[in-house]
Amino acid sequence: MSGGMSTDGMSAATGTGSSEAGDGDGGGASGASTDSGPGPDSGPAPDDGEADSGAPLNCGDGVVQGSEDCDEDDLGGATCVSLGFSGGALECQSDCKFDRARCVGCGNGRIEGDELCDGEQLSASCEDLGWEGGDLSCTDSCLFDQSACSTCGDGVVTRPEECDAAEPIACASLGWDVGAAYCSECSLDVEGCCMELGGDCEDAVDCCDAECIDGSCDLAAGDSGGVAETG
Repeated sequence: MSGGMSTDGMSAATGTGSSEAGDGDGGGASGASTDSGPGPDSGPAPDDGEADSGAPLNCGDGVVQGSEDCDEDDLGGATCVSLGFSGGALECQSDCKFDRARCVGCGNGRIEGDELCDGEQLSASCEDLGWEGGDLSCTDSCLFDQSACSTCGDGVVTRPEECDAAEPIACASLGWDVGAAYCSECSLDVEGCCMELGGDCEDAVDCCDAECIDGSCDLAAGDSGGVAETG
């Protein structure tokens, strides 16, 4: 009796176990095929765009590619000298752009050797160079560019001067109709300029013996413009 029960139990257990095992194996295989996505090697190849940081997507793999200047120790054969410097050690930034800070020579943003300036770094100002004012800048050769420095009275109009002349200036050359303008401390004085009848204006002082009506110099109603009426 116990042997029969044992046999039937084993048979039932074996049958049930086999069926469940089969279903489990089949379900597992089917689930693996249905639920799991493509493997890591089956996706699209990364493009050469940019990550949120602004660096190329492949930046950091140690190989220069795409828009990268460099990648870690791979400088693509570039050196400080090939970039126009006289020497130094070229390095790579984390965004795969060249780091020229240790290069020596004009263009690295540091005043070195016999340089007068470098980029926005200036060793003097317009005033230091004998001018009254203005904006000193630096050339690509690390020399001063004094073209925007100025001294009122030298006869040359440079920023921020409006004029630089001792003689009166014809108002007609400034867009007015008649009169003479004067240069006072390198600023234009146009109080002596005016527009004739029909000329453009903003207010009455712009017009010669007339009113500014609707943006044009014109005579007011009943005004003869200084001409005596004859009866």
